[in-house]
Amino acid sequence: MQIINSPSQLQRLLSPGGQRLIAIDGAHGSGKSTLARTLAQAMNAKLVEADRFLTQQQGSYMPNLDCESIARAVDPEQLCILDGICMRQILSSSRLTADVHVYVKRMARWGWADEDDLMFDRPVEDHLERLKKNAAPFFDDGHIVQLGLWEEVIRYHANFRPYEICHFVFLRSDA
Repeated sequence: MQIINSPSQLQRLLSPGGQRLIAIDGAHGSGKSTLARTLAQAMNAKLVEADRFLTQQQGSYMPNLDCESIARAVDPEQLCILDGICMRQILSSSRLTADVHVYVKRMARWGWADEDDLMFDRPVEDHLERLKKNAAPFFDDGHIVQLGLWEEVIRYHANFRPYEICHFVFLRSDA
């Protein structure tokens, strides 16, 4: 895996290849879509955004994603860039194979902003319980904490470890 800091650097590394599908993964808010749009424009590639195939406001991601339509949107004769959370699940459900996997990390002054939530050594159930317990003080009515989409993303990261098995890690910094 190679660490990348700029879209132009990533583009230079991707341009000589004969790839047809570049998959961009990362947590929500990490900068996947911005990177995907930048690369698609610079590389004259078709952009396929997984979120456009999502039935919104349903409380979960993968069960409400139209993977058949995603598969049809990816043109095997043209360079395509596909972005979305839970990308390896999307690819599997769409019966697609990416030539290149890019994982986007949202960086902060102290490092990877989502590291404490997405990179852990304990069983995922224990990790989720800890997160819920830490969030509980923000609810003063005895509300049971639900992590929603974040729980689905955490489970995906626990199962696939996409930041470890990608070709490139793109470090997105707003600084």
